[in-house]
Amino acid sequence: QGSSQWLPTWVLLANALAAVLSRRWLVVAVPLTTLGSMWAVWAVEPQHVSRVWSEGFVVLLAGLASAAFAALLDTIDELRRTRQELARVAVADERERFSRDLHDLLGHTLSVMVVKAQAVRRLARRDPEAAAEHAADIEQIGRRALVDVRQAVDAMRAPSFEEELDGAVMALD
Repeated sequence: QGSSQWLPTWVLLANALAAVLSRRWLVVAVPLTTLGSMWAVWAVEPQHVSRVWSEGFVVLLAGLASAAFAALLDTIDELRRTRQELARVAVADERERFSRDLHDLLGHTLSVMVVKAQAVRRLARRDPEAAAEHAADIEQIGRRALVDVRQAVDAMRAPSFEEELDGAVMALD
């Protein structure tokens, strides 16, 4: 009976060691705790071999369970950090993609507008009618660029539930 009173202490010790020590030391600490509990039972009740083994088994299982739980918590932390890093990379990739799309969308248009503006400046004195035509082209190109930018920004906007539902209904039809 005397050794049974110490079983919770050995179980708590195995749990504490598994929670506090690194994985490398657990290979030694949990078996040593198990052997210590078995020795304590043997010292008090040497004639009860089955009790020695059963207490050792309980302490070993407690230590291993705590070690597994600690490893699980470490894995959860690592997964959480990985998820945060993946989200950060996804946002950076999306910003880069949007920057490229915006450059592709506006780069050519702005170049045409600059060339046309240079033509307007050169033609303004000697051919005001041609300059006015080029100015009207610049205005039209600028309006089209604004529409393109609005469409690109709208495409980047997260769709609402209603828009997603409408899209799903259309796809199913």
